[in-house]
Amino acid sequence: MRKSRTSLVVLILVVTAALNPGAAVFASVADQAACQKVDLANLQLSLAPAKVIVIATVGPIVDRATVTLQPEAYLKGAASGASIVLRLPETRPSCPIADFPPGSRVLAILESSDGALSWPTPDGVFRLFANTATTMIPNPVSLPEADLIRSIRDVTGQFAVPAKTADEGASIDWIGTVVPMTAALLVVFAISLVLMRAWHRIDPS
Repeated sequence: MRKSRTSLVVLILVVTAALNPGAAVFASVADQAACQKVDLANLQLSLAPAKVIVIATVGPIVDRATVTLQPEAYLKGAASGASIVLRLPETRPSCPIADFPPGSRVLAILESSDGALSWPTPDGVFRLFANTATTMIPNPVSLPEADLIRSIRDVTGQFAVPAKTADEGASIDWIGTVVPMTAALLVVFAISLVLMRAWHRIDPS
């Protein structure tokens, strides 16, 4: 009896899908609607989900499920000189995935999933070449690289270049930090001496 009921349910589902093809692709359409979308006309909203926005060079492709990015500058996220490794999930993603030509320079807008950076869709990657940024969608759009970077920086308020070496990262900015601080301390010390001498004249005791 239970087996016949199960067969009946399966038969109903098959007939429904045959009579209404749109129902069979409804889940797929819903998944596509949730895919990463970058609208150049509305970057404030488009960049909000991004965890990292990086200008980087694509490393050699070891396998089709892994790509390595060597950061050049960060427009969002903690700046680090360490390579960024992106891996496709074991289950086939429902969204289209971006292509990363080895050796190319790209600007990648990366979201996060389960604590790891997600492989972006074509909307989330711009190829940078000859001072031009080109979208990697089927109908590509090109704009000056400087304009794209400026527009993103206006939203994120960040442009950080990671240190190339540990020594560089640990170095002290003498001109920008130490010299001004030393000068300020000397001025404060001089003012203190003048005030002390003036007070001594007023009250010798």
